[in-house]
Amino acid sequence: MLTKQCSKCKKVKPLSEFGPEKRSADSYRYSCRTCDYKRSREYHRLNRAKRNEAARIARAKHPEKDAAYQRRYRERFAWRTLVMHARKRAAKFGWSYDLDKHLPEIQKRVAAMTCEMTGTQLVNGSGCGGPGKRYFNTISLDRIDPSKGYIYSNIRIVCWAMNAAMGTWGESVLKSVVTEWMKRSP
Repeated sequence: MLTKQCSKCKKVKPLSEFGPEKRSADSYRYSCRTCDYKRSREYHRLNRAKRNEAARIARAKHPEKDAAYQRRYRERFAWRTLVMHARKRAAKFGWSYDLDKHLPEIQKRVAAMTCEMTGTQLVNGSGCGGPGKRYFNTISLDRIDPSKGYIYSNIRIVCWAMNAAMGTWGESVLKSVVTEWMKRSP
């Protein structure tokens, strides 16, 4: 196995630990990936304000490009947004939370984009009537038993209409109300 000495940490490591570098004689970087990562993290930490300001200016300069990027991000990472909001709500209200241990399972369930209660096809995002408004079939994370918090065994992926309709009364009250309504409907 071919090896190389890192110019930063001075350790001899396999070439797989070095990134590509066209200008180098052996086509590998002079510092290993670990040292590059540490240097990059330190640079970002020290220049956070400058980088944030540059990004803010770029977003302001091209708002349509930024909106398109954010839309693609929300579509691609719908599961991440749901989990992030659940984590924040759990911390804010002191609820139990263990969803970070089940991210691959949540990701699969969200990827189906189907309400686990009604079978309705879900959409990701908002926009119905303006900012902050939701479509009836916007993806939502429901706590089956609100007192148990965001525990994996206590959540389901539902449409926002079902989540809002159940409110604090839960599934059984909604079922009885809808059943009575259906009896009266012509």
